[in-house]
Amino acid sequence: MAVNFISTDGWSHERWLGYRKSGVGASDFGILLGLNRWKCSLAYYQELIGVKPINTEMNFAQINGKAQEPIIANYFRYFENDHKTMVRNINSGKIVREVIEVGGYIYNDDYENMFCSPDRFFKDSRFGDANCCLEIKNEQYASHNMWEGKNPNQILQLAYQMLLTNAPYGVLLAKVGDSEIVFDEMYYKDAKRVEKIIVNTVKQFWRTVEEGRAIMTQIYHAKSQYNMKLALELQQKIFKLEPEPNNNMAYLEYITDQFKEKINSIPMNGSVDLLKKALELNKLESKRKKIIEQETRLKCELATEMRINDKTEISFGKEGSVSLKNGRFNNKTK
Repeated sequence: MAVNFISTDGWSHERWLGYRKSGVGASDFGILLGLNRWKCSLAYYQELIGVKPINTEMNFAQINGKAQEPIIANYFRYFENDHKTMVRNINSGKIVREVIEVGGYIYNDDYENMFCSPDRFFKDSRFGDANCCLEIKNEQYASHNMWEGKNPNQILQLAYQMLLTNAPYGVLLAKVGDSEIVFDEMYYKDAKRVEKIIVNTVKQFWRTVEEGRAIMTQIYHAKSQYNMKLALELQQKIFKLEPEPNNNMAYLEYITDQFKEKINSIPMNGSVDLLKKALELNKLESKRKKIIEQETRLKCELATEMRINDKTEISFGKEGSVSLKNGRFNNKTK
């Protein structure tokens, strides 16, 4: 198993764009499974085959996350068992470990069209001189609490990195809001459990990318010869290669955004099946409005009782509890 490192020091923007088209990065893998809230698999696919330019501009959340990364990485130098211990170590000056900047891309000869760039490496005395992976996240309480357990996108991203780097151990370290550091760990055997889904997903996706690129070249030549009939036929082949719709907000926003560029005002004829879906959507929107109103009313009534009694939680014993903590209403009744 050959693990290879490519330093990005002195890389031009053009070289970076070229490398980004050579495979699927660890941070991109969740896109293929529809787990990424900001980007859908269709947008990613169209970038890779050249329909759309690769977006190199970061939004503010990404800019802020990048700025926070070295700060959170520094916290990990003091992190031992939990948030409380970390704070004690910072105050006493007790450094538990050092973290190492990666500064490049890593690929593995055993995994085709896959690469990664871990946020940091670190050493763990249990595994000698081996590099362990540190993945850093900066989250708000709302996004962190979206998942009942662990965020599958983040878990798969760390597993992806550990497989490519052959790391025996990895850590997900998240700064949640402004008052808590959350820690999750993974061992190499855990990463191996999801190896098959990672490899098969990338393999199938990359096959369609290569086919799509070849067809895009044919479309270019057809248009250059003013053969629009052939260009349209080839475009239909592209549609068949595109990933299945993710059916999430990222996909809906991307499709809606694309239609901003279209000026065709002649509607297509609707089928009975499409009408059924439109009517069902209309009913759901009406129900959702009523549900939101009912949900808000019940939360307010429960919150009012807590306020009157000057408490932040109502316990129902074995049936669970509701609480107002960290600026969020939590319902943990069974």
